[in-house]
Amino acid sequence: MKILKAFLSVLLVASLTCVCIFGMFLLGGKVLINTFKNATGTSEYVVTQADLDYALEPLDEIVTVKRTFKSTNGDRIDNPEKHLGINFSHTLTIKYEGEVKAGINAGDIKTKIDDKTIKVTLPEAYVISSEVNDETVNSSVSYSLGSKFINPVSSDEVTNYLVKIEDREEKKAVEEGILDEATENAKTTVKALLQGFEKQGYTVEFEVG
Repeated sequence: MKILKAFLSVLLVASLTCVCIFGMFLLGGKVLINTFKNATGTSEYVVTQADLDYALEPLDEIVTVKRTFKSTNGDRIDNPEKHLGINFSHTLTIKYEGEVKAGINAGDIKTKIDDKTIKVTLPEAYVISSEVNDETVNSSVSYSLGSKFINPVSSDEVTNYLVKIEDREEKKAVEEGILDEATENAKTTVKALLQGFEKQGYTVEFEVG
């Protein structure tokens, strides 16, 4: 009987020892795991190039600026011709509306991750189009005596003038800074798509070229 009690006592001590060792192993393992996580920084959000590509995927060609132009009262174009010393003239009046669009090609945007900085390189902005809306064109003409037969208005005269208007309005828009505005608007659009990364401690920087 004494032998049995002694055996049970030894077995109980051995069991408690095993439990303690097992518990220490689990605790030690947990500490080691936490230490590993902290040391490797896996608790921080790390942005990858794939993340940036995915974030900017919705972008196509970005039309960032539209400026309208119009001639409410009409442009007057005088077209005099002389035949045998006689002046045969007509005056063409054209009303129109149109718009100039400028932006960047999103497919040429380049991104790079440098530590906690996302560097975005935007391509140069350019004028996408400068067009008169054909549906808004309204023309009228006045003739001097006999000019309707000697010096009539041709369809090319209206078309050629509208082409000149489109070129003029494009140059005017560029001089007034439409390309700079397009670049700034593109930055705003891209930054909005990357704002989730900024919330994770990243900084977004831009350059153009």
